[in-house]
Order: sequence, then structure tokens, then C-alpha cells
Amino acid sequence: MGFRTEINTMLRLNSSDPKPDSLQSGIHFTSTKVNNRIYPIGYAILFLSEDWKILGYCSIQRSQTTDRGTEIEVEILSRFTDEESNIYTSRFQEAIGKTRELQQ
Repeated sequence: MGFRTEINTMLRLNSSDPKPDSLQSGIHFTSTKVNNRIYPIGYAILFLSEDWKILGYCSIQRSQTTDRGTEIEVEILSRFTDEESNIYTSRFQEAIGKTRELQQ
């Protein structure tokens, strides 16, 4: 037994979050994530679209566990150009592939 908790070092948007096109540097929003999660507070982390495309950097300003999961306040720090986003996403997919191979 134990207390299930995820440690997150990036933020993936979900369907109830603002649409990626509306998220520019300086925008703040609140998101609720299923389950209990731990995020680094006040540090730059990558943020991703629902389909795992890397969009830029954000910072978690506040995190609170509720009966619905984990509620977080997010600040968008920067957005990548399409070219940067494609490079980051491609490199990320390469790394994930290597990590999964190691676990087999």
C-alpha cells in the first residue's frame, strides 16, 4: 500500500486548459490534474500540448492537493517558434524512445 503520487518535471495541457494558441508569455491560468502530483514551484519547466508537442516554458506558481486531484497555478514564461517546437519535440521523442528501450 502507499500514497500514489506523480513527480512532474513538465506540464502537459489537458482539454479543460486554455488552447495552446492563446498561451503567450505572461499569461496565468489554473489547471486541475488528476491524482496527486508534485511540481517544482517557481522553476522553468517545459509545457506541452495534449498531443505531446513541446510549446515552450512555464512555471508553476502554486500547487494544492484537493479532493479532485492537484490544482496548480501556471505562468507561461516563453513560447517556442514553430521551428524550435519541432526540434524540441523531435529530440524529446528520441529520448523517450531510448528510455523505453532501457526499461524492456
